[in-house]
Amino acid sequence: MKDRRVKDQIAQRRYLFALVMLLLTACASVPEEPLRGVTSLTDHVTEGGQTFSLAFMPDAGRVSLHFIWPNDFTHTSGMSAVSALGIEMISSGGAGARSARQIKLEMTALGSGASLVATPDHIYGTFSASPETIEETLSIIKDVITNPSFDSVRFDVTKEAKQKRVVAQQAKPSSRLWSAARRVLLGDSTLTDYWNNTPVDPVVTSLSLEDVERWHAETFTQQNVAVAVAGSITAELAASAIDGLLDDLPSSRSQGSVASQPLNTGKSVLLHDESAPVTLIAAIGLLPASREGGEIADIVAISALGKGKESRLLMESADVLSESDEINASVANFSRSVRVFGINVRVANDTAPEALGLIEDVYSKFKQGNLDDQEVLRGVVPFANSLQGNDKNPDLLAYGLGQLLLDELPQQMLLTVTQDSIALKANDINQRIVDRYPEWDEMIKVILSSDVDVIDVDCVVKSIQEIADC
Repeated sequence: MKDRRVKDQIAQRRYLFALVMLLLTACASVPEEPLRGVTSLTDHVTEGGQTFSLAFMPDAGRVSLHFIWPNDFTHTSGMSAVSALGIEMISSGGAGARSARQIKLEMTALGSGASLVATPDHIYGTFSASPETIEETLSIIKDVITNPSFDSVRFDVTKEAKQKRVVAQQAKPSSRLWSAARRVLLGDSTLTDYWNNTPVDPVVTSLSLEDVERWHAETFTQQNVAVAVAGSITAELAASAIDGLLDDLPSSRSQGSVASQPLNTGKSVLLHDESAPVTLIAAIGLLPASREGGEIADIVAISALGKGKESRLLMESADVLSESDEINASVANFSRSVRVFGINVRVANDTAPEALGLIEDVYSKFKQGNLDDQEVLRGVVPFANSLQGNDKNPDLLAYGLGQLLLDELPQQMLLTVTQDSIALKANDINQRIVDRYPEWDEMIKVILSSDVDVIDVDCVVKSIQEIADC
């Protein structure tokens, strides 16, 4: 026993030494300039009246233009799946006189990149190229954005494939658990429908090609667009490129928003699934919206709670869970206003009550705000190193700048994010946990199990639709 204690102490000292060296390395690699490669961060207005922010990177050799359109139509129309289907068709199809293959070949020849991503709140378009090819690249992108090919045959094929993916996803116990959790938390809303795609028939099957065309016409407009640019391009050239992409788009759109508030905090629900081989547990709590800041502190805090072998949940569960069981904690964004963290457990039915008691005990202690410096280091160091490993990437910097624009946070935060991360102390994070994290009783708990009596809950249902009556 004594020898083992000595070995444990030596191992702990070695680990602490490694952590300190990692932190010192991270600190030592922070240059005098706040962000490597960026020499200025400025705001501009194009001749067409579009505002944009530019992170000038003279040595990047690349340019990234990041356009963010509100995804209002998805919610005002009640068609939660239309944006995902529309983006898939635009991204995989032709445009104007160009076929999908021709677009791919031309973009490859130019060494350019393009992506369109749908979220509940926005459509993100990121378009990158070298300074020499940005103009030609955007002429192709403009064709794709303004004049995509929406033919009925490809629409039917795309929709059928989407249906099959949704059905396959919904058959997975873990997906059903989180679909139930979102239904409990978010209630009957378009945000719930967006993430759950349930039921399939009204959400996917009922969509028509005309619906996708309406979504496109009312989404890709000149109104309420946020634009962020990063790379080796002057403000004048960037302004010209932005106007060139937007000038043929409609000037108005329908107005709307996600407009969904979380419901039913504190409720516990069991989804009875007779075929489930194990019990799944999700305990979910609300976090402050991203516009309030503090996201990095949350990443570090939740990492200390349940990410990695030395997190609290993993360390404390060693005597409760078997090797085949799973436990972790993570952060998720259902929208820009609804951020949550979840504690997830996969456990045998006979140990489910003990597992729930374990996570309640671990979280309640965590909620007291007692993280130590070592726990904070374990989260801060890899995060800061990852930031520094990507701080010369125009695509990522344009994305980060766009997020600050949407949250109306100071854009200078982009330049100091690495230093701000390294500067985080246990006291700062602990105060946030105490002040802003929910009490255990305020969190929702959703259980999926074949044993209807495995854990006492407020409500037992056999389908996600029944949750509305809980």
